[in-house]
Amino acid sequence: MEKIKRIYTKNSSIVFAYIIAAVMFIFVSVFRPEFATFGHVKVMLIDAAILGTLAIGQTFVILIGGIDLSIQWNMCTSGIMFVMLYKAWGLTGWQFMWLILLCLAVTTAVGFLNGLGVAYLNMHPMIMTYGMNTIIQGVVVAVTSKGFPGGFAPDEYYDFCVGTTLNIPNLVLVWLVIIAIISILLARTPFGRKIYAVGNSETVAYFSGVKVKRIKMLAYAISGFAGGLGGLLFTGRIGQAYLGMGDPYLFQSVAVVAIGGTSMVGGSGNYIGTVGGTLILIILNSLLSAFLIPASWQKVIYGILLLGAVMLTYSRNIKQGRKA
Repeated sequence: MEKIKRIYTKNSSIVFAYIIAAVMFIFVSVFRPEFATFGHVKVMLIDAAILGTLAIGQTFVILIGGIDLSIQWNMCTSGIMFVMLYKAWGLTGWQFMWLILLCLAVTTAVGFLNGLGVAYLNMHPMIMTYGMNTIIQGVVVAVTSKGFPGGFAPDEYYDFCVGTTLNIPNLVLVWLVIIAIISILLARTPFGRKIYAVGNSETVAYFSGVKVKRIKMLAYAISGFAGGLGGLLFTGRIGQAYLGMGDPYLFQSVAVVAIGGTSMVGGSGNYIGTVGGTLILIILNSLLSAFLIPASWQKVIYGILLLGAVMLTYSRNIKQGRKA
């Protein structure tokens, strides 16, 4: 019994996130029965899969005490690059698989550059990643304005992304695999333990033999990879890519990490909590749309939710004797 109590205390914010998600879902379903239909639930889970994938990167960099403000245009880069090169190179059928690897390599390289600036050049994460976001935005806009417009995703890829297996959306199945991999990586591997060590104290981690700079650079590389993967999933889901498609996801990718209980200064939290935060935000989006809340008020509600989540995390960490 005592062991269960300790586990609950340690993961109370995660449990709370899932309880909130369930209460919100039930509340809206009472007033909007169509909200709970299987078809609408599938749509919400697909949206959650895309946002949850993007939030992988924010989870890693926030756990080490950083942040990635380049996610929105890293996401856009992978989508635009995917549809543009598929058309320009005249690829057919499943040849796009090699193109997916190329797009992910590019966005991962962007993440490495972010990590290089933060870890080895001692640049502030906000300055480094926002500067990188501006650079890649400029490059993408310049390229697409010179006669290389975006386009549509390959039919085979689109069919997979909107398709189902055993009546479960393929993107949701992909996300479930990702959840398992990331959860194991953070909780059961030396790399995961080093992520938490760096987030708790870089000095202590360094004197414990952790290569702090390398871990920080790898965390940003993972964020770059996740941004690219999220962009590819989004492109497959809607069947095309367009400039600015990642703009709404910058705030959301940070918000779901905070809502899921991860400390915004690093050292505590996990991806399972981020998944819970993702479900809350997706349900909230659907709730606001169902009740026809104006976009301006939606932003107010998002801001209040984020501030509330950060304050709760701060309070919890103070009570448990950890840094906020």
